[in-house]
Amino acid sequence: MISKAPLAPWMFSPEISTPMSQLQIVEEIIREKIFRHLNQELPFSVTQENIGWTELQDGKLRIDQALIVRKPNHKAIVIGKGGRTLYSIYYEAKRDIQAALGRAVVLQLEVKYREKSPTEEM
Repeated sequence: MISKAPLAPWMFSPEISTPMSQLQIVEEIIREKIFRHLNQELPFSVTQENIGWTELQDGKLRIDQALIVRKPNHKAIVIGKGGRTLYSIYYEAKRDIQAALGRAVVLQLEVKYREKSPTEEM
C-alpha cells in the first residue's frame, strides 16, 4: 500500500499524535469504559456532558462529566450495586486519562436521568 500512496506533504507535524482535543480524548476514554462495563444496547443510550474543566493550582486537572441516561432504571444500572459499575468506569477512565494527558487528574463522574427534550425527538 505504501508504494501505491501518492507523495504529498504530511497533514500534521510529527509532534501531533492526534487531531482530537484533550476534551475529545477524555470523552472517548470514558465512552470506551462505559462500553466495556455495560451490556447490550445500554451504552448506546448513555450520553456525556462536560460540566467542568478546571486547571488546579497544584498542577492537576479537574474534569467533571455527567453521564446522561434516558430511562430512570438505567441510572441504577450505570451506578451498579453499591456503586461498583460506576467506580470501575471511573477508576479505569482516570488511569487512562492520566496516561493520555501525562498529568494527574481529579475525575468526577455523575449519573443523571434526563428525558429527551422536544428538539431531540425530531
